[in-house]
This record gives sequence, C-alpha cells and structure tokens, in this order.
Amino acid sequence: MLQATSDATGAPPILPRASGRAVPVRLDIDPGMGRLGVPSERAHDDELSPVLSLHTRIPFLKNVPPGAALGYGRSFVTARDSVIATLPIGYEDGYPRSLSNQASVIVRGCRQRVVGEISMDFTLVDVTDVTGVQEGDDVVLHGESDGDCVSIYDLAETCGTIAHEFFGGLSPRVPRIAQGHGLANERATARGR
Repeated sequence: MLQATSDATGAPPILPRASGRAVPVRLDIDPGMGRLGVPSERAHDDELSPVLSLHTRIPFLKNVPPGAALGYGRSFVTARDSVIATLPIGYEDGYPRSLSNQASVIVRGCRQRVVGEISMDFTLVDVTDVTGVQEGDDVVLHGESDGDCVSIYDLAETCGTIAHEFFGGLSPRVPRIAQGHGLANERATARGR
C-alpha cells in the first residue's frame, strides 16, 4: 500500500491514481469505469467485459398514419404508416432528452430509432420494420443483443457528454437485477413494466 503523508501546510495528502486498466496490476487505485467492465477510453479492451446493460419491455404498440406528429414539440412526423412502441423509460430514469430523435435501441435483434422528444417517463421508438414485434418484447437501450451493441460511448457522444454520466445518472427508480455468475452481471431494467 502507498504511504500517505501530509505536506508542511497540513493539506491532505495527494495520492496517485490510475485508470481501471491498472486494476489487475495495482490494487491500491480507484478502478473507475473498469469495475463496470467498461474501458476508461473508447479503445477495445479484451480484459474487460461490460457488467451493466439497460433494458426495458414494450408495454404498448400503436399503429400511426403518415403525417402524425409525435411527442412534445411535435419534433417527429411519420412519413409512412408506422408502428410506434412506447417504452416506460424517460429522462427521470436517466435516459437523457438529448438522445431524442437520435438514439437507437435494439428490438428483436434489429436496431431501431428513437423518435420524438424523450419525456420524463416515456420514450417512443419506430418499430415498423421489426418483424413480429409485440408488446412484452425486450428492448436494449444500452448493451449487447444478438451480436449488435448500443455502445455507452456512442450514446455519450450523441449527448455531448462522457460515458461516466450514464452510469451515475441512472435513477434509483430503475430496478437493478443481478444476473449471471454471482455478482458478475447487473442489469438495470427500466421500471419493469
């Protein structure tokens, strides 16, 4: 362990830190994002496996005609007959409004676009092109599914922020469900509706 001493002014000691990559070598550091299985940089890291993903289920599907304005501010207008999924997750849960009309999610192995403004409690997704989509289907907002991945770094870049903000911003009202081997995986599921 490091020996920490104050300087002559009595100020608290400054301890060296390193990123999560150093954890296997140095046990006296703050592992940061590494403890979540996410490299501290966008670079691929074979030694880390993500332990957290964000999922929800589709509670409601609606057929919408062409020309329908969706969400607050009517920021998205359908160009064709569409099937819109309402997801029970919004900015109050930690899914940022800045992802409105920009983010994508994975439904039945297909990447689908978030449409309209993300509200406090709900997010809309155009699932028109998802064969067999139905209420109750799993939706991946962050994480992997069927060989595709919604990267935490892509989401952060879209929002103009850093990946750390997503993990710290998940609301306490988002249930955490441990899965896998012991405590190896944690799955945050938006209100489980």
